[in-house]
Amino acid sequence: MLAMLLAIDIGNSNVTIGLVRSGSLVAVRRATTPARASVDEVELLIDGLLRLDDVAFADVSAIACASVVPVLTGAVQAIAERRERPLVIAEAGTVPIAIRVDRPSDVGADRLVNALAAQRLYGTPAVVVDLGTATTFDCVAADGAYVGGAIAPGLELGLE
Repeated sequence: MLAMLLAIDIGNSNVTIGLVRSGSLVAVRRATTPARASVDEVELLIDGLLRLDDVAFADVSAIACASVVPVLTGAVQAIAERRERPLVIAEAGTVPIAIRVDRPSDVGADRLVNALAAQRLYGTPAVVVDLGTATTFDCVAADGAYVGGAIAPGLELGLE
């Protein structure tokens, strides 16, 4: 069986999973973020999303996670340990880009991953705009480094 990566994006509003096999995205599923879920509830959610594509946790060889919800990041870490799967958490130090801001550890995983994706998919320099729960604007320098950005209310919050 070919190795399969489970990519998990945990945002304030949605949890999105992607299944990657041989470098190709083969499935994407999304659910509402369970703000106060236990480890078992998060595992059931992920398992249910996998099953929608006839995939089981046994088919997953590794996990990569970008999360802005610390309690759910901890749940994914516990699940990876319980399932004995290697796990990479996106953060300053694991996302392979230079971060040129005063406090690199304060830059959200979502913003770092967006900057890396822009760099690899479209080149640099770039401005990345992410319209989610919050609207983020991030700058990627010509050399590919994350150099800062701004956060504004998302569309729904802005309407309220």
